[in-house]
Amino acid sequence: MDYSFAINEVDIKYFRDNVENIRRKKSIQTLGQVKWNLTIKYYIHYNVPNKATVKLAIENIQNNTCIRFSRQNSWIKGDYGIHFLFRPPDESEFWGHRPYIREPQYIQGSYNCYQEVLCIQELIHYALGVRSEHTRYDRDKYVKIQEYNINPYKKYIFEKESRVITKRYSTQYDFGSFTHISPTKYSRGGTKEVVTPKHFSEHYKMMMGQKIKVSFNDYKLINKYYCDKNCTGKKLNCRNSGYQDPNNCTRCVCPNGFSGTKCENLTSSDSGCPRSHYDIKNVSLNSGLTGGEFIFFNGTRSCYVNITNQSGNQIKLTMKYLKLYNRDTKKRCIEGQGFQIKYGKDKGSMGLCFCKSYSGHQFDLISETDKVYIHYNGTSGTDGVVIDYGRAN
Repeated sequence: MDYSFAINEVDIKYFRDNVENIRRKKSIQTLGQVKWNLTIKYYIHYNVPNKATVKLAIENIQNNTCIRFSRQNSWIKGDYGIHFLFRPPDESEFWGHRPYIREPQYIQGSYNCYQEVLCIQELIHYALGVRSEHTRYDRDKYVKIQEYNINPYKKYIFEKESRVITKRYSTQYDFGSFTHISPTKYSRGGTKEVVTPKHFSEHYKMMMGQKIKVSFNDYKLINKYYCDKNCTGKKLNCRNSGYQDPNNCTRCVCPNGFSGTKCENLTSSDSGCPRSHYDIKNVSLNSGLTGGEFIFFNGTRSCYVNITNQSGNQIKLTMKYLKLYNRDTKKRCIEGQGFQIKYGKDKGSMGLCFCKSYSGHQFDLISETDKVYIHYNGTSGTDGVVIDYGRAN
């Protein structure tokens, strides 16, 4: 029997009864009946074109979570596990392990997918229960789905997840998640826009669909769901959206821009940067301006800045000037490349990122809380950013 194509009657019934749940995969599903144990068996089929890609993807997950994988030398029978197969399309068979029957599930990939570590890793995240960012039940606050432009055969990919069986663990919508699709993926003809950000569309679209790095929250979701009990009795109060490291309970894993055992510190800046902390309490508002002080960034250096409104109210930023050179504008934009503003409540979610010069008129941004974090990463002597800040009205 060719096990790679076998399916039994129990599976057929499950597919018929639960097709919506199977197809929708960033939140993470929380049905206990499909939650994996912390050691997962896997087998790589002999015809997979690049087995090293699978091993590297698994190493990434093991290095950043408490989950471990055990490679098998033959087909897994009578137990949960993952079979990696070489065949299109790129997809995982289930989110979570196979329900109702103790047998492995399949992850299948095309030749191109097996050449990219993050393509395979994304499929493993789905198999662990993670859902694509654009299917979150709160997505309508952040993006608009252009339903008419969707390929009719792919509409199921855009169905929103169930609030009842998923958890977000206080993570906010993350345009920089590597599970987020690009603006035109699964569209009619492949060119029409199907997902449009509701705010700062031009810039968020440059972040969507990136397969350059796994975001902080991509790993955080897995750790909160699978690994939260690893440090029982040794709990740390992690700050700034950090979480306790399941592989070293004495420290927290920190989002970009934060450091310290509990993520209590701002990452140190290079010499020549603006000062690290700005307090709106000490700013006198000028008529017609959002604040009484400008912040200047320039040159080849990495700068981290924290702005706080001591009154507890929101902060208003105005982008006055932004010039960034030597960036590959054809690639997606991620944190650490250019200029990033974290203005949401969740500091683990990628902020608004800029990776190219902005020649449009100045624009305003209102924070969700009384804190804003900024990272400037200049790679050219001619790079420069100027912002104005103050209280939001």
